[in-house]
Amino acid sequence: MSNSPRSLQCLLNHVENYAFTWRLHYNPSKSVFIVFRKTQKCSLSCSVTLFGSEIPQSENTIYAGCLLQANMKSDKLTERVCKTARSKIHSLYSIGVNNSDIHPVVSAKIWKRVVLPSALYSCDIWPSLSLTDMQQLEYVQRHFSRIIQGFSKFSPSLSSISNIGLWTIQGYIDKCRLLFLGRLHRSEQTSVHYQIYKFISDVHVSEKFFATKNMLQTANKYQLLDVFENNCSIIYGKKEFSKMIIKTIWSAEEKQWRAALSGDPDMSFFSKIHTMLNPNKLWQIAREDPSKRLLINFLIQVSSMKIVRKFCQLCNKLTSNYNMHLILSCFTLLDDRETMFEDILDILDVNEYVLFEDQDPDLQFLSLMGCVQGTSFEKISFTKWKRIMIIVASTVYKNKSLFAIDCRNL
Repeated sequence: MSNSPRSLQCLLNHVENYAFTWRLHYNPSKSVFIVFRKTQKCSLSCSVTLFGSEIPQSENTIYAGCLLQANMKSDKLTERVCKTARSKIHSLYSIGVNNSDIHPVVSAKIWKRVVLPSALYSCDIWPSLSLTDMQQLEYVQRHFSRIIQGFSKFSPSLSSISNIGLWTIQGYIDKCRLLFLGRLHRSEQTSVHYQIYKFISDVHVSEKFFATKNMLQTANKYQLLDVFENNCSIIYGKKEFSKMIIKTIWSAEEKQWRAALSGDPDMSFFSKIHTMLNPNKLWQIAREDPSKRLLINFLIQVSSMKIVRKFCQLCNKLTSNYNMHLILSCFTLLDDRETMFEDILDILDVNEYVLFEDQDPDLQFLSLMGCVQGTSFEKISFTKWKRIMIIVASTVYKNKSLFAIDCRNL
């Protein structure tokens, strides 16, 4: 890197001398130079040569797997990342990463361990992404989460992501930046990369180097600057430091997710059903009993929906919660409902069933949608809860054409 064409040519002359000394040859036709700037067009025209051949100027190039843009923006980088992620999704779809083959929670692990590391390669030194760029990346992740769960493309984004325990893309990028910063701090103090890092970590110098600036800003975002300034990353050890970073980001992601849910009143039921940013508990039933996966999958879709205010054509009533109305009070589905409650009565003890029946309609609906905390199902065994959920899922799936499972025309 150089701050003028003259010094750049001087550096290239050193490269030629080094190549001549060690009998190396570099191909000038495969080399380019970039003039970094904040303006759209380059006002500087210069000519540099390598081995007598002129090196062309380029607006962007890939160096060490990272796309560099002359205008220091991230639009081309985001486009490349989205393209890589989509190609990975389509290639994995044919080998079973879809709704009908591999379990969604397992597919989510493949996304985190195969697709994201490839698509977000070198994200620890990326420039800050704009809001538009980040939305494009989040859209690709939401698309993937809906594919592996069989959700409609109109299903709520907050539930489709959280049902398989995924963070936001920004959270994964922050994790990579902080882990990379930790590796720098654990490096030998005599190493070249550590000396370079310490030099550009200076307050005035770091403003010119977006990679270091972004890493320090990320550490400050999670209130971890003291950890790095006091070299606590060395004291923690590699594994302990990694666990601490993941725990910190997970806590922040869950707080952000809960804040988003609380800001949408129509997601109030889902926020009580799914209380943590972990895979939905109902998926555990599908993993233990794969034959019930289709039923459980549809029950998760129903429980993940927003509150639907809709006119019920079966009983000619305007409902304030359409899905709850179908399960608990629609007269047309009375026979199916009574059969479902009789089956539940066969599983529960008399006292347990009385507690279930004594709940108000909202708590009954939450119980039947898989909610445990704060309901009568909080004290029953997992085996009983599992059998009840399969009964509910079977009843709901039997009438699947009636339920609202996407956000169209709400």
